[in-house]
Amino acid sequence: MTNVPAHVITTDAQGAQGFLNFEAAAAASAVNAPDVLEEPGDPLQERIKTAADDYQLQMQAYALALRELLPANVPLPSLRATLHFIDPNVEVAVAAVLLDRGACVDAIDDAMNTIAALDGTLDADQFPPLPATHCRMCNFQDLCPAGREWLRGQ
Repeated sequence: MTNVPAHVITTDAQGAQGFLNFEAAAAASAVNAPDVLEEPGDPLQERIKTAADDYQLQMQAYALALRELLPANVPLPSLRATLHFIDPNVEVAVAAVLLDRGACVDAIDDAMNTIAALDGTLDADQFPPLPATHCRMCNFQDLCPAGREWLRGQ
């Protein structure tokens, strides 16, 4: 994973979703002049950065999927990706260089190569089932003896 600093801002603006005009939403949020969290060593800032780093590959996968799945006749002049942490009200923008198609492809390929290199070193015993109320809604009951047993006991 590329270690590019994320731009962390606090904002009261509501972000646009789906196929709405992101550029208009960005312009509207700029009017609010968000505060940038820049205090080094701030435990909250460190936790936010760690969480944002954990989601970086997922955001790159979304960006690549968007680029691949949009019809060719739909223009994509720019692409932004942000994570919004509800409490505290903090938005973390993924660096634009990480959303470039090539960067996304490389990051996903690297992750897949890392997983493939594990060569079976992950054992199912390392991930025991934890049956609970979520088993009632699970689509994998047919494949999970522990979940079926839990459900029978309920």
